[in-house]
Amino acid sequence: MNKSLEVLKKIYKPYRYTILGKAMVLNTTSGDFVIKEKREKDIKELYLYLTSRNFTSFPKLVDDSRSDVNVYEYIEGVSMPEEQKAFDLIDVISALHNKTT
Repeated sequence: MNKSLEVLKKIYKPYRYTILGKAMVLNTTSGDFVIKEKREKDIKELYLYLTSRNFTSFPKLVDDSRSDVNVYEYIEGVSMPEEQKAFDLIDVISALHNKTT
């Protein structure tokens, strides 16, 4: 990840880094991005499948060309009551179920 991180620093020119769990948030003048290590499954294939089923409730995959990391757009969190979060989660899961069955 260190080699890819150095390349991404040159591309995006961040002014601040934030580590959130296993992800790193880059704050840049052109927007905020999240860098996560790649897992065993191909995330691009999953994104293409979900997009083909008209499901769009996921962050945009900005760069997946690196061998060890993926770059996503950063979506700022909004404070809301726990009940509303639960209701929204149920809506997203039911939409995902309807789109993929």
